[in-house]
Amino acid sequence: MSFSKIKPKSYEGKMEEWLSAISMKVTDLNSLVLDYLVHEGLGDIAAEFARDVGLPFTASSFLSHRTRIRDAIEEGDIKKAISRINDLNTEIIDGNIELYYFLMEQKACEQAQAIRSEGESTEEQKVFILLEEVLEFIRSELSPIVEENPALGPHFEDLLEFVVFNSRKEAVVERRRRLAEYINRNILEKYEVTENELKKVLDGIVKGERLLTEKYKFPTFNESFI
Repeated sequence: MSFSKIKPKSYEGKMEEWLSAISMKVTDLNSLVLDYLVHEGLGDIAAEFARDVGLPFTASSFLSHRTRIRDAIEEGDIKKAISRINDLNTEIIDGNIELYYFLMEQKACEQAQAIRSEGESTEEQKVFILLEEVLEFIRSELSPIVEENPALGPHFEDLLEFVVFNSRKEAVVERRRRLAEYINRNILEKYEVTENELKKVLDGIVKGERLLTEKYKFPTFNESFI
């Protein structure tokens, strides 16, 4: 996929106009976008983007680690993700029981999703028998954590409902994405990496729009590029 090939001319025109209004060069915006991709642990996408827009880029070892961790989570391989997190720093998991809980929670979701996928051609009764094995894993591995950390209670209840009623592929993929973002954020905090500048700008714009649209009708940031 080439980033230079997916931007329609109308978008480019509006983009140039918008950037001109705030005195920002396209190269400056590209640098912010690249920094954002690096911050999010999207190393492969960052390399492709940098190549397409002509920016110099070399992935650091830290970025490569975070990219491999993110890839493992988004592939649904939690065992591999844990191994890669420990390769980076064992304290990331050992010192954060909440993070460990969410990894185990995703492991349960992956198991339930695999059972349901295989169960499409299996009797419903057998599917529920297999799901009982997942519920036993949840009771043995996660219940003790929740007992010592009551704040995780709502997540635990949602997990039980998810495993029994909604462990479909699309829903599990969305949970992978959220977990990958959560893990990356915790790694950055562990290494005291400051928040990405582009993310702060966009968050500020969206927050400001949310407050203003409660009283006024005006084109939003997203609408300005449509």
